[in-house]
Amino acid sequence: MKKVKPGNQGLIIWAIDPFQEVSVLQTRTAEAAENWAEKAGALIEPVFVLSADQSVATVLKRTRIRGLVPT
Repeated sequence: MKKVKPGNQGLIIWAIDPFQEVSVLQTRTAEAAENWAEKAGALIEPVFVLSADQSVATVLKRTRIRGLVPT
């Protein structure tokens, strides 16, 4: 596989549901994506979309993803 030059990394946009329970499938998919991204020299950017009636603070309080839980 062709190596990516520094500064020219690809970007993987990964839509996530912050309220979903973490499953074995989700964990294995994340591991596979991280492996692929590392080999391709790409970065993974997890995103989620808020509706008009949601605030960031409310969403972060309800999230099940440890890295997004406010301290």
